[in-house]
This record gives sequence, C-alpha cells and structure tokens, in this order.
Amino acid sequence: MKEEGLYIADIPHPPDTQLALYADDVAILSQSWRPETITHRLNSAMSQLLRYFNKWKLWVNVSKTELILFTKRRPPVPQPLQFQNVTVPWSNTVKYLGLLLDSKLLFMKHLKTVLHKATGTFLMIFPLLARDSSLTIPNKILLYKLLLCSMITYAAPV
Repeated sequence: MKEEGLYIADIPHPPDTQLALYADDVAILSQSWRPETITHRLNSAMSQLLRYFNKWKLWVNVSKTELILFTKRRPPVPQPLQFQNVTVPWSNTVKYLGLLLDSKLLFMKHLKTVLHKATGTFLMIFPLLARDSSLTIPNKILLYKLLLCSMITYAAPV
C-alpha cells in the first residue's frame, strides 16, 4: 500500500529551467543570451508550478516573489512577469536563504549588511568581552564563536 503524500520527485520540472528547493523556498533558474527567452521560460515554469501548488493546496506568497537578472552587461530590463494577477518587477537585489544576491554577483551589499549586523552584535556583547568582564577567556571565546564568527562566516563558501 502506497502512502499518500508530497514527494520532491513529484514536483514538475519545467523545461530549460532548474529548481532550487530548500524547505519552503523555491528558486526557478533559467539562462539565455536573450532576456525575452528567460521571461518566456520563467512564465511557463511559474504557471506549471502554480498548477502543481494548487493541486496540493500549497499557498504561494506573491509578496515575497522576486525576479533578478544576473549579468555583467547592461541589458534592457525585461518586461515584469505576471504571477497570480500580480505584477512582479525585476529588481537589482534579492534575498535567498539569508544571502543578498545582486545582479552582478559581487556580494558587496551582502557583505555590508553582514558587517553592519556583526558590528551591532559586537557592541551589544562588548561589556561581556571587555577586559574588566568577570567572564573567563574560554567563555569569551565561546561567545565570539557562537555569535560573531558564525554571523560573519555564514555563506562564506559562496
């Protein structure tokens, strides 16, 4: 007897696209020299996935849907896509799994954001890390590794 349920193998794979799935996040990737081709492929993929999501009664948060075109050159901005009767514009930066991706994949905005966040955290825990703190050095190192080091090195392999 086969169990009823949702399996990753059941998710449709639209042609000329790739899916990046993590928990409840889905990214649809397509590549071409022509932005019009990318727009067409993404429209097709989104409609195919929307039918699948409706079948399984999954809700898509259109307000979190973003589009980005990765390129080194300056192509004309493609037409915005329609998704569930909502226009989704192209943007220069998107956030995926806590990583800020910009259109040229330079990661400058991500680095600035992470350093700003780490500096704020450092300033909050500075009284615990200062010389006159009653914490032992191993505990200070542990605080640094748990709070600051993990924050700074997140997505470093990318």
